[in-house]
Amino acid sequence: MNLRTADAGSRHFMKTLKENIVNVVKLNMGRDVIVITDKHKYYVKFKKEFLMTFNEQFSDFVNEHPEWKGVGETINIEHLRIANRWKCDYIIIVYPDGRIYKIPPRLWFNFSTNNFLIRSQERGNTYTNDFKKKTVHETTCHIPVKLMERF
Repeated sequence: MNLRTADAGSRHFMKTLKENIVNVVKLNMGRDVIVITDKHKYYVKFKKEFLMTFNEQFSDFVNEHPEWKGVGETINIEHLRIANRWKCDYIIIVYPDGRIYKIPPRLWFNFSTNNFLIRSQERGNTYTNDFKKKTVHETTCHIPVKLMERF
C-alpha cells in the first residue's frame, strides 16, 4: 500500500472500519477528520513517518525507561484539545504503508505530560492567512509508538 495524502489515509481508515459511519467532519484545512460512527468517535490523522528522533529528543526519558525506547509519535496539543471537545474515543494515526494505530486522547495527553514529553517551539511556524503572516509557537505532545495499539 502506498497512501500519499491525508485524504487517502482517512478513506483507508473508513474502509477498514467495521462500524456504521454517521458523519465525517473535516478539520485542520482537511488534513484531519473526525469520523463519527454508531459506536465511537475517531480523530483521524495521516502521518508520513514516525518520529524517528524520539530517542535523541527524549534521551533522559528513554534512559530512565528503556522499555519505551524506539520511534515516537507527536501531536499538536491543540489537536488533542479538539479531540477532547468532540469527545473522541480514539486518536487514529494512519501511515503511508496502510498501518493504523489507535490511542485514547486522554492517555496520549496524560502520558506525555506525566513524563515531560511536551515541547514548545522556540522559532515557531509562520503561516500566511488572508495575506497576513502570523508566527505560531506550537506545543506538541510526544509518545513512544509502543504506547499505541494496532487498529
